[in-house]
Amino acid sequence: MRLARAMDWSPRRALPILGAMTSYATRNHAFVPACTWVLDGASVVVESTEGADRFELADLVELRLLYAPTRAELARFECRLRTRDGRKWTFTSRTYRGLLDFAPTPVEYVGFVRALVTAAAARAPGCRFRAGARTGSFVFNLGCTVAALVLLVVAVLLFAAIGGGATVVIKLGLIVVLLPFAILWVKRNRPREFDPSAIPDELLPGS
Repeated sequence: MRLARAMDWSPRRALPILGAMTSYATRNHAFVPACTWVLDGASVVVESTEGADRFELADLVELRLLYAPTRAELARFECRLRTRDGRKWTFTSRTYRGLLDFAPTPVEYVGFVRALVTAAAARAPGCRFRAGARTGSFVFNLGCTVAALVLLVVAVLLFAAIGGGATVVIKLGLIVVLLPFAILWVKRNRPREFDPSAIPDELLPGS
């Protein structure tokens, strides 16, 4: 299995500098090697210690940008790619360095994503540029967020009525801390398509 792939998942503007090589070095997690994504003219090359893989920009059928936070990384973003032969690729806005150690790479990520989107717009007429989560994932997370809001309200009312121990307080605290990020996920990841000449700012680091 090629580890450079994801382990888990209008009129086109002219490409300004078709011969330029733009790269992005990253490592998704502990179970894949570090790799470097290279935008090389009409191709994308993914180089790692296990070798190199390549696909043509013309073969891209989907480029998706989304906000993908975790409990440990609340400012994490992803770019997901799919080619016509069914291959899937993912890279993120940070790189793995060790156990629970991830280094943010927002500047490099944004630069590469912008170059990739521009190149795909020029070279991949069949590519669909999508923003946010897939519909099923969005509906599920929206339901979880609404349920968390309801749970928080009920818990606060019960706590006010009958009191609670330290465990209840801790759980309420976790909900209070994480809930804003769940709401932000829903807000940013509304499923839609985007114009490659106007990448949604909320789906890039620094927004």
